[in-house]
Amino acid sequence: MSDPLSSTSPESAPLETAQAAASPEAASSLLDMAGAGGPVLYLLAALSVAALGVMLAKLVQMRGVAPSRKSIQQVFRAVEAGEIDEGVKAAGKIKDPLGPIMKSVLEEAGSLPFALLREKAQLKAEAALEVLRSHLRFLEVIAMLAPLLGLLGTVLGMIDAFHALASAGGRADPSQLSGGIWEALLTTAAGLGVAIPVTAAVNWFDRRGERLAHVMEQSLTHLFLQLELKEQARHDGERGFLKAAD
Repeated sequence: MSDPLSSTSPESAPLETAQAAASPEAASSLLDMAGAGGPVLYLLAALSVAALGVMLAKLVQMRGVAPSRKSIQQVFRAVEAGEIDEGVKAAGKIKDPLGPIMKSVLEEAGSLPFALLREKAQLKAEAALEVLRSHLRFLEVIAMLAPLLGLLGTVLGMIDAFHALASAGGRADPSQLSGGIWEALLTTAAGLGVAIPVTAAVNWFDRRGERLAHVMEQSLTHLFLQLELKEQARHDGERGFLKAAD
């Protein structure tokens, strides 16, 4: 006895047949479009894959570099209260790259001059920011080259289309010209399709880097100001004690 659920109804058969036929046709259409674009379109496809890989890597890299204001304030409160050890623990909980720099400053605050500490912190901050800015130039180059490559493909396609039209002479078919034009414009559309999201991603990554640089500069400046004020207050207290003893 046959299962009625597994049998194919007469109404669903045409739909399944149409879906099965549509898939090869869609694949064939995409291959035809890729072939019509020529080598320029293949180059744009390679650039888009490379840009996508870099953008995904930068997203993972940028995901964990935004320290919370609350965690930074915990370090400041500990230093203001004179609890350097607590400040070191709080700085260790801050996400990289700011946390390790603040922790290093607090650990070496009593053994090195503030001028030297400031220079070391600045060098570490610049090195961390340089890592975050890596490969952004590569994305900028892709965003700049993609529209130009698309335009180049369009110009080459138009040259071929008009050359074919001129070769046909009086037997020229307008459909030949229109077909050549849409094939030529295909590369321009592909170039813009690559350039627009890459440009948006570059600006977003750049803004994230600028924001982190601002937070690092403000936080380190405030930390050094607190440490210097504490050191000045300690020296003033020692001088006052010595004067009182005299």
